[in-house]
Amino acid sequence: MVEAVVAEWAKIGVKAEADLTEAAVGSKRVLELDWDMVIIPVVTSTGDADYNLGRLYTCAANRTGYCDSELDALLAEAGSIADQDRRRELYEEAGGIIWDNAVGMYPMTITQVWAWASSLDGVQPSPVYKPDLTKISVGNAG
Repeated sequence: MVEAVVAEWAKIGVKAEADLTEAAVGSKRVLELDWDMVIIPVVTSTGDADYNLGRLYTCAANRTGYCDSELDALLAEAGSIADQDRRRELYEEAGGIIWDNAVGMYPMTITQVWAWASSLDGVQPSPVYKPDLTKISVGNAG
């Protein structure tokens, strides 16, 4: 995906260089804000917007070098209430701030597809595409 983005940007005159690193080095560089632009997969392990927005875009997280007290207040309120309609409104507003200030972009969603043989026992599909593979065993094939 990174190489595709670099190639598309080149078509409009934006020069970029892909600097792919292994996960530990990449995470360290992200946390140290040692990048001009970073493309990271945003994975929602909980199915809740708070997991990624609160983890990546608050002043306290300091993952982007961007700090906005209005955004922090929206995310704090949304993460503290149970009213799903109000949460959706707050997260939409927060997403607008993130998008309008180019703090984060969401160019695509990666969906993982899982398949398994009927001879496997203990397979439990996951609503967030992260199944627990530790409980799987090979059953009787006969």
